[in-house]
Amino acid sequence: MDKYTVIHEGFIAKLSFFPGFNNIRHDALPKYMNNLNDRLKLISDGVFFNPIFLAEPQMKRDSIYTLNISEILQHTEPYVHKIFVIYRTCLDNGSRVLVYARSSFPKEKDTDETVTSAEDMSTGITQVLEQLTPHLRKNVVAIVSDSCIRKLAAIGKMCKVLSFKPPPLVYDKSDLYTTFAKEYDIFCCGMVDHIMSTTFKKDANIGQQMSEIRAACASVNMKTLPIYWAFVEAIKLTVENILQIKDEAELFYLNNRWMDLIANSIAGIMPVLTLEDCAKGGGLVSYIVYDSIQKS
Repeated sequence: MDKYTVIHEGFIAKLSFFPGFNNIRHDALPKYMNNLNDRLKLISDGVFFNPIFLAEPQMKRDSIYTLNISEILQHTEPYVHKIFVIYRTCLDNGSRVLVYARSSFPKEKDTDETVTSAEDMSTGITQVLEQLTPHLRKNVVAIVSDSCIRKLAAIGKMCKVLSFKPPPLVYDKSDLYTTFAKEYDIFCCGMVDHIMSTTFKKDANIGQQMSEIRAACASVNMKTLPIYWAFVEAIKLTVENILQIKDEAELFYLNNRWMDLIANSIAGIMPVLTLEDCAKGGGLVSYIVYDSIQKS
């Protein structure tokens, strides 16, 4: 194990430094290291970007996809470290692949700079979308995110600079459940569940169907209803995008659930680095070390 070393620019660590790698079969190590080293080459200026999965043949013209975005907290002590990630999800089968990641940490100790800015998020989303060839842009039918204000601001900034109309922003259903539950709005929760389990047909009047779904919500809570209405409109646009390619629209994989499970499990096992090593790129490298296991 100790003969395998992870090297990226100024950050160097033995593979055995990363918790969990004592569980890997010895004969699987060479293949894993080849995969990891290929992916480390995709890190530049503190950003991991993999355009391979944003083009053919990794994307199919008859398949549909989402971009799933999240900011994952690794730890708050001795400093705050977060990873902003964008995964590309295939809605046909739920498969996911990391296409963008950026590590966020304070440049110095005892500062308030602890999160990825809306500007940085917007830059990342724009970079991913601009990489899509024109004939594949319609295949990305939605961007899935929680309702974090910075992410919404990032989407707004991205819309202003993007050279084409972006896919709609859809709030992650788990985030919606949490938001509605805080307001004890069981009616909006129930309607979200109904929408996500509905199969939409190409020969149906989607506009009328979504109007009926919007009106069917029995809630009178004016804190939650505008969020629900925005969600219905985003789903309408997403379904219309899907039905340009498919005869039916099923929304089973239109969420961040599995991405968040994977990303948070990685963050939970990543080693806590010194701020100096994180600044050398070690935080982002650590995330790629674990995410690369899925593709080895």
